[in-house]
Amino acid sequence: MLWSVKQEKYQMWQGTPQAMRPAKYRTIKQVSALLETPVATLELWEMLPGWWDGVYGGARRLLGREMPEMLLALVKRAKGGSVPAAKLCFAMLNVHVDKLSIDAKVEGETLLVLLDKRYVDERDEGEEKDAD
Repeated sequence: MLWSVKQEKYQMWQGTPQAMRPAKYRTIKQVSALLETPVATLELWEMLPGWWDGVYGGARRLLGREMPEMLLALVKRAKGGSVPAAKLCFAMLNVHVDKLSIDAKVEGETLLVLLDKRYVDERDEGEEKDAD
């Protein structure tokens, strides 16, 4: 859907975390004055089909700007010994991916569940290995 300039500005405002908004535009009333649009109209826009998809798109663009710093923080945590951070780094590089398979069967009145955790090393063409 094509949005007006005011609608796009409002969507960007909605997709920006409150702490990152300029101090004088933290409330809907303040942004209403900036856009010279009544609060009631802004609230009506929120009900338009596709509105929240536009807000989400703006939020993704904002997150994209922060991505290099987030990746640096993740690498620092991984280097500091954080196993989850290291696994996430490896997964992003397709070096390591956990795979969990679950087998379940019923014997009489008992449910047996077998969890088999393995990892896939993409460098070995998807060969699975036991995850000990």
